Amino acid sequence: MPLYEYECLHCGEVQEVLQRNSKQAPPKCPECGSENTRRLISAAVSHASAGSSSSSLSCPTGTCPF
Repeated sequence: MPLYEYECLHCGEVQEVLQRNSKQAPPKCPECGSENTRRLISAAVSHASAGSSSSSLSCPTGTCPF
């Protein structure tokens, strides 16, 4: 299930919400209760395991053909 970030336009509180899809109604603000929230655009995150280098994460040989 995707994790979305929402910002309250009333108080500025940012919350992370697990939602089945992006078409669900935006959640209320947990801080002030406002229904005036908007979904934020988040950067993609990649996690590497210990001992691996970033060049070998996307290409098994360490050299990417792209």
